[in-house]
Amino acid sequence: LKWGPKGYSSVVDINPNSPATKIQSRDRQGLLEPKPKAPPKITIVGDIHGHFQDFLHLIQLAGNPSTSNYIIFNGDFVDRGAWGLEVLFTMLAWKLCLPNCVTMVRGNHESEYCTSAYGFKNEMLKKYGQYQGARLYSRCLTVF
Repeated sequence: LKWGPKGYSSVVDINPNSPATKIQSRDRQGLLEPKPKAPPKITIVGDIHGHFQDFLHLIQLAGNPSTSNYIIFNGDFVDRGAWGLEVLFTMLAWKLCLPNCVTMVRGNHESEYCTSAYGFKNEMLKKYGQYQGARLYSRCLTVF
């Protein structure tokens, strides 16, 4: 501290060769502060209801999931359409490969009641037979 006509003031000797001054000058150039990345695109897709061709078309429009293209699947993946298992397995494969880029939100059709009443269970039984279809259906319920 130094006494002057306006009272006390702090005096700092700035040495241009000091490490602190060098770091400060580099920071002005943006070397220490990382440049922000562009935020990822986020697409929300919902109510596919087992319509695989519609699902593929939506993904074609949105782009495949990636670190710059997040996709949120907002429920109701199965039931009503004939390709619920294919829709579900495609979503699960992407979720396994890109866990931070793909989010799957369970809808009301991902429940035992709805899948029994609206066709997903029957889809499994028709495609894979009574025994294998029932086992596959049971495994899908554990995923939901």
